[in-house]
Amino acid sequence: MEYIVPLDHCEYHKKTKQLRLASEFFGIPPKITIVSNFTGRSVEFVPIGPEDPKWDPDSWDGEMCMYRPVDKIPNIDYLVIYNEY
Repeated sequence: MEYIVPLDHCEYHKKTKQLRLASEFFGIPPKITIVSNFTGRSVEFVPIGPEDPKWDPDSWDGEMCMYRPVDKIPNIDYLVIYNEY
């Protein structure tokens, strides 16, 4: 199953260079694509692994799960899917 989310569903945190998205949309997928509402450009994100400095061995710990973009893009280092409830 392919998970595609419009960019306007995300919050951008400039200081941490993160996109944030509530898990209520689909849970914690193995891969997610964020699509810009303005340019139509899409960016694919995958969960971070042990090689990443922000790696948490619990991965989804009930609060959040971190993803990295497959291709390097400016101004975004991570996508964080968090439990809103």
